[in-house]
Amino acid sequence: MLDCLRGFLRAERIVRGDAIPTCNLDDLTSILLNKVLANMISDNSILRRLPAQLHVEQTIFLDGMRHAAEIADLAYNRLIKALTEIALQDSHNPRTCRMTEVYLDAWAFVDAVDRFFCLTKAMPKLEDLCNNPTTKQFLEIAAQNRKLRNVADHIARRIPHLIKHNSPALGVLTWHTFDEVTKETRLGIMFPGTARRDLTMKPVSAHPKQQGTSQINLEVGEHRVCLSDMVSAFQAHVKILEDSLEGAITNAGLDGKQAGADITIVLCMAP
Repeated sequence: MLDCLRGFLRAERIVRGDAIPTCNLDDLTSILLNKVLANMISDNSILRRLPAQLHVEQTIFLDGMRHAAEIADLAYNRLIKALTEIALQDSHNPRTCRMTEVYLDAWAFVDAVDRFFCLTKAMPKLEDLCNNPTTKQFLEIAAQNRKLRNVADHIARRIPHLIKHNSPALGVLTWHTFDEVTKETRLGIMFPGTARRDLTMKPVSAHPKQQGTSQINLEVGEHRVCLSDMVSAFQAHVKILEDSLEGAITNAGLDGKQAGADITIVLCMAP
């Protein structure tokens, strides 16, 4: 991947000229989320410190990758938080419907991963990327994610397809949450939309792979993706990208020439 990035940052284009938790739901949720809520793109990431001398096309390309990763990261962590809270609510109390919130974040994650996938596929010397097992794993699962995303994004043309596979418009979401207090594993299932007798769901393993909330699966039509597996592959791929980009920038002699990023300006207009 380093060679790929060196090709992308080739010299003629670099320079532009110039303990046991209590049963309190909030406490327990926080404990479980501490296992997950780590930023995919750190504050000191090279993707936040691109050199000012990069060609504008390169800068926009890499910014696009960073933004996609950050959106995916935020959406997935919000999804984890919501699903954990839903699963750990007292079963004797009525549940507030949070389906819109959950599906907003689930599909935001799917779309952001797909955006990052498309940018990765557009990088020069893609064959070099595919030689890395970690990147190859991400590309494989992201390709399946793209099929899932295309069904939802073209729903007007895919309604017969959804009917054929007994699928709701937004798909079926399943997940596992391990309750560290009761030691129970809770299996969550969401069927959005109007209830129908023909709705079906493929079998899901009853045993979680880890504590907290995991094995989040989204299924639309015949396509099904484990979002939890995808985020793990995504995180590993982003780390390789950061390391390789850092090396390419060092080799190009652009260390210490980073520009600022993410500027927000608020103007106060007096009456």
